[in-house]
Amino acid sequence: MDNEQAQEPLEEFPGQPIDPQKQQEPDEKPMAPRGLWWNGYRIAALCVFVPELLFTLFCISTFPRDSDGATAVLWLLCVPVYLLVAFLYIFAEWVYRHPQQQIPVQQVPPSPGRQFPVQVQQQQFSPPPPPSREEPLDIVVPSRIGDAKLVYHYDREKAKNVNYGAVSEMVSAKSWELGAKLVNGVIWLTLNGNPVMQLESDFRAKMLADWIQRGDPYKIYIQNVNTETKDVVLSLAFYRTVESMTKGHEYQVVKLQSYAGEDKQEAIAFLGENDELEIEDDYTDDGDEVHHVVSQIGPIGRLPRQVEKRIAEEGYYKCYVDRIDYDENDRYVPYVRIYW
Repeated sequence: MDNEQAQEPLEEFPGQPIDPQKQQEPDEKPMAPRGLWWNGYRIAALCVFVPELLFTLFCISTFPRDSDGATAVLWLLCVPVYLLVAFLYIFAEWVYRHPQQQIPVQQVPPSPGRQFPVQVQQQQFSPPPPPSREEPLDIVVPSRIGDAKLVYHYDREKAKNVNYGAVSEMVSAKSWELGAKLVNGVIWLTLNGNPVMQLESDFRAKMLADWIQRGDPYKIYIQNVNTETKDVVLSLAFYRTVESMTKGHEYQVVKLQSYAGEDKQEAIAFLGENDELEIEDDYTDDGDEVHHVVSQIGPIGRLPRQVEKRIAEEGYYKCYVDRIDYDENDRYVPYVRIYW
């Protein structure tokens, strides 16, 4: 037709028209390239062929003198190896000269008026984990408040009757600490003096009430907040001074014996006033019962005989460091305070 448009030349690559003569199949088939494996195989085949040929010639020359046929039998045993190597060599040569033909695939760019569906490889993406509904808060519970030591610490105590609006303001302000007070005999946890929640555990609430009535220090922190269920988890810390724990108990200050050893002097060097100690009983080689005073590092000395006798009969309540003095040899001399 006169109005037929001229066919646009196909392109192998952008800007490079395809020559129609290149599309014709070549008369001669290209040979497959020979790699290192082929050269190695030919060398191995020659290493088999040459000895086999020499051995065959040797056998032929010795056949007239071979009275028992041993040479012929040995030659017949080597023939299968020779035939197998020859077969593999001929087969490999045939594969080399008759490579598999590959059909060339031409990619034709679409003309302006034609559209082809494009297949897009979809990648599998793991969905991100959902945001945590429970917001853990960064709190630090001190081991001491003044002279008072931490004696009890409870985590993950649940709260009830929570004023969530006040809790949200605390979280936004990064303020985690609460107070406590008795309101008509009921313990309420407070923010700036205003009740905002209660302890779910009646036992913990009674314990906190005892601490408040006795005047011992305590700490209450918001530990976790669940933004969906609006649950609040608390951390409680209770502290007591030595005077509070030993109030009403008789005590006695005792100078320890057998404190001069190097290990004991090192242990005494780490002690301070009112550090709590333990009294452990032991036995000598003669079978006598003795009592050693022990710190967290190790033994620091032995009790006098009369004090050991009373402990063996009555026991003791608490033992603390009273003071550390020095002797004439500049060694530490520990004094302890024993409460009965």
